[in-house]
Amino acid sequence: MRKERTIKQLRYSLKRAIEKQLPPLQQDVLKMRFGLVDGTHYTLRRIGGAYGLSGEYIRQVQIRALKKLNF
Repeated sequence: MRKERTIKQLRYSLKRAIEKQLPPLQQDVLKMRFGLVDGTHYTLRRIGGAYGLSGEYIRQVQIRALKKLNF
């Protein structure tokens, strides 16, 4: 029970940090990659397909976003 609550709090904190510090595309990429949208961890290719972009470009977006968050 306590572990679940802690995980839920961490997910909430991560989601808020993403929303405060990143532009929309970077937000969406990280949320989709880390399962913060619907619990599904999307692949780079799948995210790219949703935006009409390549998986490689999405990988680059992900890297830039993580650098902004100091990961």
